[in-house]
Amino acid sequence: MNYEKILCEFQNFIKAYLSLEHKQHRILDLNLSEVHLLKVAEQNPNYTLIEYAEKLNVSRSAITQLVNLLEKKDCVKKKKANMKSFVL
Repeated sequence: MNYEKILCEFQNFIKAYLSLEHKQHRILDLNLSEVHLLKVAEQNPNYTLIEYAEKLNVSRSAITQLVNLLEKKDCVKKKKANMKSFVL
């Protein structure tokens, strides 16, 4: 085998690996963080966004961003009650 052929095969391998790695971290067009939040929300439906942030050990802004993404994907809806935000 010559050098160019080996290099081409290696590059094809890397492309296939990166594609697989990307696919493994997505479930039905959701990333793992989104799936994890959905699972926690299902188990704790009365949590506020702050409680989700604490439960998942992430910042409040991270939870807000996740919920906003999930809202755009029609997976959740935000509800406000008594000046607190909840996920439905």
